[in-house]
Amino acid sequence: MSVAISDVLAKALEQQAPAIISTGEGANRRDLMVQFTACRADSKSVGFWARVHEGDAKVIDRLIKSSDPVGVSFNTKGAKINFQTALLKKRRHNFIYKLLLLRWPEKIAVLEQRQKPRQWVPDRYRIAARIQALSPTGEIVSEAPVRIWDIGLEGASLICPDQPFSLSLNTESKLNVIIRPPDSDKEYAYLATHRHLTRLSDEKLRLGVQFTPSGDPSSAPGQRALKALVDELNELCGRHEMLGQLRHPNSQRIAPPR
Repeated sequence: MSVAISDVLAKALEQQAPAIISTGEGANRRDLMVQFTACRADSKSVGFWARVHEGDAKVIDRLIKSSDPVGVSFNTKGAKINFQTALLKKRRHNFIYKLLLLRWPEKIAVLEQRQKPRQWVPDRYRIAARIQALSPTGEIVSEAPVRIWDIGLEGASLICPDQPFSLSLNTESKLNVIIRPPDSDKEYAYLATHRHLTRLSDEKLRLGVQFTPSGDPSSAPGQRALKALVDELNELCGRHEMLGQLRHPNSQRIAPPR
């Protein structure tokens, strides 16, 4: 493993970056929503730990038993990082969080990030949100609460329930994403289109949406609220990164096994 690869992954671990673990193709694809951790693996380990936020326990157990390869992707400020690895084992942390041990990758792919970056939404940042599927005439066909995984000025990634919401969803669907920022009594609606849909478990889906630009002056307050939300998340993540550096000013970066 080259020094550059080690540096990219080590920095992501120090920053506890969010990531997506994927397995399978097409309708059989399953995603795990995870967050890297700064937990040091012992000297006999060949990997690093990630905390599971959303994922199917049965899929996790199968992947550990089979050692089948999985894809991992995460974003930096200017690039999208992809690599293949395998799940080695799992454990509980403080009897609350499930941790997965991932094998160190032999290589990674670094792709230029051309879209405007999205900001991850930590658990403690309470955004109330729901999504509506609309008919061609703008009527509400179905509605469901969602958790926002990440968000930017151009779109968002949403964790939503499967049925009955998904039954009214297709690639042509017009959507309304309704967001109420933390400590706010006002909510804003953003017209969006469906970009991708993958399954997290039998009960939950990951839905990618792209916001539809609007030149209507009435949408200006919502756009200002969205920018303020993204800026606040960016600042929050920056403070988190700085705090990690202050806590471990002399610590060595996590190095891959040799």
